Amino acid sequence: MTMSSRMGAEPQSTMEMWNYAARAASGSLCAMPGPGVLGNVIVGGGTLGALTIYDNTAASGTAFLTIPAPSAGNVFWFNTIMSRGASVQAAAATNIAVTYRM
Repeated sequence: MTMSSRMGAEPQSTMEMWNYAARAASGSLCAMPGPGVLGNVIVGGGTLGALTIYDNTAASGTAFLTIPAPSAGNVFWFNTIMSRGASVQAAAATNIAVTYRM
């Protein structure tokens, strides 16, 4: 008797699906419009400048994290619950993508 026949049906694999928001300009990006899980921030290049992430739908309030000097190709992994949403304030025209789940 195999383990799977004793335990029932074989477990099915699952795939997590993520939404994303992207921007290649300075200013704020509402990356996640409500409560959810912040996945990662991917820096694609552009004019690199500091990135400040807020647990809010606007780039205001208490900052969750500031990345002072990102480099092109950086991927910052979070997998963190954000209670209000997530916004990213870019100090320069940095090409970024942000993944999230709601």
